[in-house]
Amino acid sequence: MNAKIDRSNTVLSTDFGRGEITGIREKFDGKEDYYIVECGGAKLKNYIPVKNVKSFRHLSTKEEIESAMNGFTEQGQDELDFPSKKDRLNYFKEAFKRHEMSSIVRVVGELSRFDDLGTIESKLLDKLIDTLVIEISLVFGINEVEAKQILKQRLSL
Repeated sequence: MNAKIDRSNTVLSTDFGRGEITGIREKFDGKEDYYIVECGGAKLKNYIPVKNVKSFRHLSTKEEIESAMNGFTEQGQDELDFPSKKDRLNYFKEAFKRHEMSSIVRVVGELSRFDDLGTIESKLLDKLIDTLVIEISLVFGINEVEAKQILKQRLSL
């Protein structure tokens, strides 16, 4: 088995929030190995293919979070222009798939600037904010209310 659990067993996903990798199940379906990710106090288990690690990410460090938020602030807030709402939605759906901290912070900042978000865009934004709030609270050792205040202040949400 080549799978490796590194940095932290705590992982985050916009699909299930916070989870803990508790092990690896070999050949669960006879084809490939799966991470066992428990959520909600082990009430829910997700089996995620080891080859599909893009569906979750490990916690960022304090430095990575600070750098992403500082980078967003320093880049300014250029206005994004799209030929249509469909093009805008497709852009954000694609951006939503990226799991680097800097990309997530950028997408949250960009989406939050629009006053005419559609239902899907609003859900994407909410999922990203919820995940960032969980991550900030875990990494900085603060509660989620404080984490949300920090995020709102730093990204001008």
